[in-house]
Amino acid sequence: MTRSRKSALEFAIKMRTCPPPTLKDPVSKIREHRAACSRCSDHDPKDLEPWLKIVEQARRIIAGRPVEIEPQPGTLFWLHDRLASWEGVDYFNPPVVLVLSGEAHGTLKVAQVYFDPLLAAGDDVVLDHRDCDAGELFIQPWNCYNLVESDLQECLGRVSQRALEAVIARGRDPEARIDWLPLAWPLVPGDPRLQFRRLERKVARVFASASVRARVETMAARAGLATVHALKAAAAKLENRPHFPPEQDELTGLLTWAVPPPEQLPLAAAGSRGDVITVRYWKLSQTGIKRFETLKAEIIKSGVTGAACKLSGRIQGLPALGPGAVMLAFRGGAGQSLEHVMVSWEPASGSFLLEMAPEDCHRAARNLALAVVDFSGACC
Repeated sequence: MTRSRKSALEFAIKMRTCPPPTLKDPVSKIREHRAACSRCSDHDPKDLEPWLKIVEQARRIIAGRPVEIEPQPGTLFWLHDRLASWEGVDYFNPPVVLVLSGEAHGTLKVAQVYFDPLLAAGDDVVLDHRDCDAGELFIQPWNCYNLVESDLQECLGRVSQRALEAVIARGRDPEARIDWLPLAWPLVPGDPRLQFRRLERKVARVFASASVRARVETMAARAGLATVHALKAAAAKLENRPHFPPEQDELTGLLTWAVPPPEQLPLAAAGSRGDVITVRYWKLSQTGIKRFETLKAEIIKSGVTGAACKLSGRIQGLPALGPGAVMLAFRGGAGQSLEHVMVSWEPASGSFLLEMAPEDCHRAARNLALAVVDFSGACC
């Protein structure tokens, strides 16, 4: 029986956002999900067979590796279970990623991976056993983000050097011609693959956000600022003490949306080419907050590229940073929930690239908040 892209999409949604059969707690969340999810409430036990087959194949591959493999460009890793999380009634399962490169300050650039080539499009890189020892899958050059080594769990395999080069080339140019890759049908209006791509970007945002949040919480804990109360108490002792929006109740939100004294708000520079956004810079140490100041970031270029709205810019006057420094980007406003914005950046130069949904491009710089959190000495 021939499968359709629509049925492939339904299974992808289940793989990405339904709690796996092995998850037993919390019972209340699982019940809430199953009550809202037609894929779970009306499921046939046979629906789980493809999922369990993929998991079993992965287990055999992992069990067959005699030594632990370090994350290097070209290796495939399952993300760590601790990053899995509930978002509303959906449970986001850790995806597999391809390590593309080691970035500055200990981060890794990765591309997300999926296993069903029926959902691949022309700018994906579809591989089989000739170029991937984990079997048939496809890499998403348009869906990349930064993680750290501790976010990775088991190594699933490797791809060939030519496959790695193809992913990097397609990341730079989605239309790059690569003769040995199979052709995929182009995307058309109403194509199930468009919804799949929105799903995959949400998965990427969830796990990139979880990684950033974990790193910030580690830094804050080492600075004795593990709680919201501790952070606010330490900030109140600063000469240029900021105010915090009352609706923010987690560390990343407080650090990003801290309101500096009016005299510290940066003004648009004469001749600036784009929007100017305030960046909160936090320097932490083992004794607490060592430094807080506001910097200026200029949006140099914005527009829709591929399946995302992209904004590039540069933070001006960024001090030298320690290993593990994190850049935070959120959208939201008073009384609104925060939306994590995908960010790639170069700490040495302060250059950054933000990615969000294409429909948000007309208001891309509105309600956008940026922060850089650094730690004196070795940290995260």
